[in-house]
Amino acid sequence: MSRDTHDRTRRHRAREDVERLLRAYDSSGLTQVDFAQANRISLSTLRYWLGRRRRQGRPTDTAPALIPVTLRPGLGGTARIEIALVNGRELRLPIDTATERVATLAAALDS
Repeated sequence: MSRDTHDRTRRHRAREDVERLLRAYDSSGLTQVDFAQANRISLSTLRYWLGRRRRQGRPTDTAPALIPVTLRPGLGGTARIEIALVNGRELRLPIDTATERVATLAAALDS
């Protein structure tokens, strides 16, 4: 088998190995891209595992980090929430958006 063919061979990881990698990702503070590269796994594989965990309703081992927030009026006097996620995406919502909705949207954008 050539090296090129071998590099494309699909790996099957034990559930414990996948869970260990997901715990490491949760606590790493890295983006999905950086974590996948650092751990030599494909980005699509990491995203698949994260999506499967989310669909199964498994909690992550770490709580979301809290950061300081400064409130200021938006343009035209419209108050809004602006959240910059670790992966570089931004979320802008009306100030009266329900907390649960903000958390759901932030989690969806962060995955």
